Amino acid sequence: MDDVTDFVFREIVATTAKPDVIFTEFTSTDGLFSRGHDKVIRKLRFSEYQRSIVAQIWGATPENFEKAGKYIAELGFDG
Repeated sequence: MDDVTDFVFREIVATTAKPDVIFTEFTSTDGLFSRGHDKVIRKLRFSEYQRSIVAQIWGATPENFEKAGKYIAELGFDG
């Protein structure tokens, strides 16, 4: 849920309800590799309290999906 499941929301849910899985906001794969990527990368910030955490991504460029998948794996996401 874009602009709803941000870091603070996920942190509150994780520490009070401890769900089995938490999802990030939708994150643009094209935005991750654009000039404004700093604003997009913030959507992928998480803490250990939020595990298991899955990154939700969307985009239009297949090559960016591949790069985003590798980047997300490097960040340590569970899915």
